[in-house]
Parts: sequence; C-alpha cells; structure tokens
Amino acid sequence: MKSKEDVQTIIRRTPISRAFNIAHTSTANTTVGRAYALVLILSGAACILMTQKVYHALPFILGIGMMVIGTTHTICGLWAKEYQSKETKLTANGIVYVALGLVILAHHADADSVISSIWGVLGLMKGSEALNGALFHASRKEPFAALGIQAIIELALGFLLLIDPSAVQHHVLLLGLELVAVGWQTLRESKQSEQEESHQTADGKGVIRESF
Repeated sequence: MKSKEDVQTIIRRTPISRAFNIAHTSTANTTVGRAYALVLILSGAACILMTQKVYHALPFILGIGMMVIGTTHTICGLWAKEYQSKETKLTANGIVYVALGLVILAHHADADSVISSIWGVLGLMKGSEALNGALFHASRKEPFAALGIQAIIELALGFLLLIDPSAVQHHVLLLGLELVAVGWQTLRESKQSEQEESHQTADGKGVIRESF
C-alpha cells in the first residue's frame, strides 16, 4: 500500500487535466484501472441501448454520482494535501462536484435546465482539456484517437446543451459514446502501465544478475 508521500508525489506529477483520474495513475493499480474502464464501457453501453430509461433516472444518477465522486476526491485530496501544490486541483474539483450534485438533486423536478447548464459548462472545460491532450500526443506522434474523439464529443455536447437545454435527452446517447471512448482510453493506459511495469521489472532483474 502506498504511503502518503507516494500519493503526494503522484499528484504533483499528474497534469491538471489528468488530476481527476488519479485512481489509475499508478502502475500498481492496473487492475483497478481495468475495472474502472470496464465500468465506463458498460455504463456507456447502457446509455446507448437504454437511453429513455437512463434519461428518466438521470437527475438521481447524475446527482448521486457527482456527490460520490466529489466526496471521494475531496477526501483523497485532503488526505494527500495536494492543495499545497498549484499544479493540481483534486480537492477543489471534489468540493465543486459535491455542490453540483446537491444542486441537481435539489432541482430534480426541473432537472433539464439545471443539468444542461452544468453539463454544458463542464463539457466545454473537459473538451478543452481532452483536445489539449490529443494535440500533445499528436505532436509526439503517439496514439491520440481516443482523446480526439472524447474532445469532439465533449465540445459538441457543451455547445449543444448551452444553446438548447431540451437536448439533455440526446446528451444521454452521446454521453454513452463518450463513456465508451473514455473507457477505451483508460483500458489502453492500463495496458501501457502494465507493459512499462513489466519492462522495469525485467530491467531490474537484469541489473541484479549483472551485479553478480
């Protein structure tokens, strides 16, 4: 189990756009990363195949989900004291997500307008971060398709929801596509982490053998 100092090191080295995904930044959590990716992909499939059912339960799903995620990240951020570094914002994001979850639950009867406003702004912010990541990977000639798709979907949803609040129902379908894309990206990162860990282990064994 990683110490508090290890967690702080991970957070400091994690770019702002990836701070929200701290749960799978460590190679020791490859299994967790794969499970997280599977949950995202299955959730995306549910949004695509059962759009109407998900839409009717959306205020409660989204409100409770944001509160759980926000609470988890706030506790993690406070425990690791990541707020002492200007390069990360896990604690701040967690507090904001808890507040947004409460707002959605409090206005569940008229959730479309509230959700469209919140999701619209968050969509543009996340889309901008995903686009930045895609451009970064593209400049280094690394795979960037998943991040590119995520950026396009996030930006499209953000603009659509701000312009037309009634588009929340369509957002559920597009959200499903986004979750599948993010799940694919997360799964790919988990595999890369596992490969890097295997290479490091192999190199370490080689060094030990050479020393004898």
